[in-house]
Amino acid sequence: GQAIGLSSLDDWVDVFRDRRLDVTGSALTLDAWVKPGQWAGSFPILTKGQSYGLQMRDSDTLEFGVRAGAGRATVAADVPADWYDNWHRVTGVYDGATLRLLIDGREVATAARTGTIDPGLYEVNVGRDAETQQDGLRTRTGRGLVDDVRIYPAALTATDLAADPVDRAALALDFDRFDRQGDFLSLGLSLSGTDGLVGSDRYLQPEVHEMAWAHAPIRFTATDAAAGKVRVHNEQQAGTLRVELRWAQQEVDRTLRSGSRTLTLTPGQTVDLDLGAAPANPHDRQRHLTLVATSRHDVAWAKRGWIVGQDQFSLGGRTVPGVLPGPAPTGPAPAATREGDLLTVAGQDWRYRFDARSGLLTSMRGDGRELLRAGPQLDVYRPPTSNETYSWGTDDRRIWHEVGLDRLRSTVTGFETSTEGGAVVVRVRSTSAGPDTEALLSFDQTQTYRIDARGTITLSNDVQARGSRAGSLPYLPRVGVAIQVNDDLDRFAWYGRGPHETYNDRRSGALMGVWKSTVEQEYVRYSRPQAYGNHTDAAWATLSDGKQSGLLVGGDLDVSVTPYDDLDRAEYDHQLPLVRNDGWVTLHAAAKETGMGETPNSVLNPFRVSPTARHHQELVLRPLTEAEVRAGGVVDSQAAAPCPPDVAVRADGEVTAGAAERVEVSVSARCADGLREVTATLAAPAGWTVTPATAELGTVAAGTPGTAVFQVTAPAGTDLGSHQLTATVAATSGGGFRDTVTATATVRTPLPAGSAWLSDLPWVDEANGWGPVEKDRSNAEQPRGDGRPLTIGGVRYDKGLGAHAPSVVSLDMAGRCTSFRSDVGVDDETGSGGSVVFEVWVDGERRARTGVLTGSAGAESLTVDVTGGRRLELRITDGGDGNGNDHGDWAAARLACAD
Repeated sequence: GQAIGLSSLDDWVDVFRDRRLDVTGSALTLDAWVKPGQWAGSFPILTKGQSYGLQMRDSDTLEFGVRAGAGRATVAADVPADWYDNWHRVTGVYDGATLRLLIDGREVATAARTGTIDPGLYEVNVGRDAETQQDGLRTRTGRGLVDDVRIYPAALTATDLAADPVDRAALALDFDRFDRQGDFLSLGLSLSGTDGLVGSDRYLQPEVHEMAWAHAPIRFTATDAAAGKVRVHNEQQAGTLRVELRWAQQEVDRTLRSGSRTLTLTPGQTVDLDLGAAPANPHDRQRHLTLVATSRHDVAWAKRGWIVGQDQFSLGGRTVPGVLPGPAPTGPAPAATREGDLLTVAGQDWRYRFDARSGLLTSMRGDGRELLRAGPQLDVYRPPTSNETYSWGTDDRRIWHEVGLDRLRSTVTGFETSTEGGAVVVRVRSTSAGPDTEALLSFDQTQTYRIDARGTITLSNDVQARGSRAGSLPYLPRVGVAIQVNDDLDRFAWYGRGPHETYNDRRSGALMGVWKSTVEQEYVRYSRPQAYGNHTDAAWATLSDGKQSGLLVGGDLDVSVTPYDDLDRAEYDHQLPLVRNDGWVTLHAAAKETGMGETPNSVLNPFRVSPTARHHQELVLRPLTEAEVRAGGVVDSQAAAPCPPDVAVRADGEVTAGAAERVEVSVSARCADGLREVTATLAAPAGWTVTPATAELGTVAAGTPGTAVFQVTAPAGTDLGSHQLTATVAATSGGGFRDTVTATATVRTPLPAGSAWLSDLPWVDEANGWGPVEKDRSNAEQPRGDGRPLTIGGVRYDKGLGAHAPSVVSLDMAGRCTSFRSDVGVDDETGSGGSVVFEVWVDGERRARTGVLTGSAGAESLTVDVTGGRRLELRITDGGDGNGNDHGDWAAARLACAD
């Protein structure tokens, strides 16, 4: 037959990253025939990155390796004298105890190794190692002929190999037939040259919209948007611009007022315009002023009608109608029945089902039609972007794989059902982690479904990451829920930024509005398939079939839709059919999505989703009405809508233990018809007292805030710290909607009697990796006293120690102290750099140790029992990657001791 010929000039065979090639057990056989050509510097024969492979270690050595157990293990042997320009059969076998290497059927080397195989992130290649041969390769790839490539998820014997049992193979390539099914552009080993604004075949990527906005020659400034006063400026230093300015004052998808002006702007000229005030907004609906300037004549660089500037400004208003179909019913709750692990909640013409084992809502049927496949389920991962894929940045994809983020599995830890206020409440608690990586990273999730008699679901979703590596993650890709729906719901509509994709760091060039698309049209080409199609600032999104069925999700969202849940397994667009979902599409409804960054820089800190913060999300999930389906999935922007109150908590900032402090809760009506049946409560930390339990405010008129007064007392002995007070206000707005709003205030309690700051105590000894340990300042540089205010995760501390790994500070407690407390973390002066571990030792015994904390994480609180101890040692070590930027803070470090 035929074989594949490799020239060493950046050519190889790329195999789709099928899950069958992710061998995860403790048995593997690799087998191939090879006719090596002249040595070209490398020859990866058959590899899946460094997870497993047969390759030439050097010109005289053949190697078989697997990543299993404690790391990567290899077995190698010298090649025979007739190796080059002759056919040889090469085989590697791993049986969970031994690695064996065979050449031409003869065993030439063995090595002991136990453990299961880590399949890694990379695709199978013939003639290249996808993990090690990327950007910056200083040698050539393989040269020679390769044939009869086999991968078996089993340890084959010599008898097995002689029979060539292809039916048992996860991969069998014979290269005997070549079918040309198309062509594609590739830059070979490197994708780093294709991450600009324009693809290799001249298609525009979505960031072009942001670039066009940033470099537009016409700039707008809203001097008073509500009054219709705007400023227009020609930024060009040469060239007069003759433009038509179109403007519109819009309420969601309705145009309230609009018009146009013709302007002639000389270079650098600015004109002020008065477009007139927007109409009154008694229902506090969300409104925007949109401005678009287009060229009036053909010019050398653009045709007439070319957009030379656009922008949009808020006109106020926060309410978006149509998310809820109306006020919640006041009658009885829907029926809820449970049979084994199946919970059914049903009302008139609808029926929903939950699976208590998986914790998922598995069915939503309305008018006899099924809307749902599965969901909502935890959604914290996305197909890595180019910046997240390669090591020119932080190589996030590798980090996510190490901690199991790309293969989470959920375990239900609680499933409860109750009836509250005319609704069925289903509360699901779960923990999600990757196989064997729970200690590194896991997620605690609580989902609370409230289902009213109409079948409208309000979902409260709380997520908290835990684990030794949580604090060292640069960021989470997103936090939210993923909802799978049947793929006949292929029409997509949303109210948010559009029409092109946007991210939190790439959204200025998009306009707020109601947009329509399809699942297929949402796909965005990049040089390598990656996360795509996100839309920021969305208040609702729908998927419908255009005939009779549809589903709405509402909230404060980043939304996207895709038929490719396994997109991260595709290397090229021609592999998309291999990763297409079988019968469903997935709607991603995120509370937050991390931005895109820029080539080759990672995402800036303000646009990252914190891996350590507690994330909360409120969603509405409901079937569309027939009218909404006929409208293309667009909801009625003039429907009645909730108008919840504005709530503020006022306190003087400090609470002295044992003394009552006055706290005020202010309630204001946003809409002209005011509020009725207003009540307020105030929650404080456990052990604190609050009076009264509930304050009745009755009616609150627009323009006249109501105030509830509470007395708050912290118990004696309350430690130093910041404490949150949470006000909860329930009110009915004019449309009959009953809303609950919370607001918080932070109060501090002072250092209690008997406690002392470590920075005020004498030290027995100190050692530091860079300069001295600083008191009440960050470490900074070499000179003593050159530090800055101690700051971790944006929180500033007046007291504490600023150190640099490796660091040790020792104190003599003389057996008088009972507890040590501190907030610890990498100081913000390092940006997102630094990775450290904090340890507390008492009399030579380690009493506490954090995981690896990085500059992208917030503070972690430590409380350590030191009762009876004499010598206290505070140690900071590097995170295992050297001590560059390892500025660690013992913030608010203090000891509680007897007099």
